Amino acid sequence: MIESIAGEVRTDVAPHTDQYDIRVREGRDGMPRDIAQRFKAAVKLTKHDAAGGCAAFRDLARVIPDHPSIAFNLALCTESEGDYDAAAEDYRRARLLTTKG
Repeated sequence: MIESIAGEVRTDVAPHTDQYDIRVREGRDGMPRDIAQRFKAAVKLTKHDAAGGCAAFRDLARVIPDHPSIAFNLALCTESEGDYDAAAEDYRRARLLTTKG
């Protein structure tokens, strides 16, 4: 029992890392065909060049600023850059856009 409690306390107080897979939102509903193709390319780019994918999502946001998938993926980008307060705002905005449509 002591080992079990010690193990739980250790994870609470000792530094550790978590690893998880990030999934970008891939929905293209409502996008014009040419923008949807650019969006698909940006999603594919995130698999080997996250910064390049984020740049592509930012470019797309200038064209379609209120698309939920673009907004969510931009939130992921902001989070990956370590700006957690701005990312929280971006996620809120993406959620509002998702529930709006």
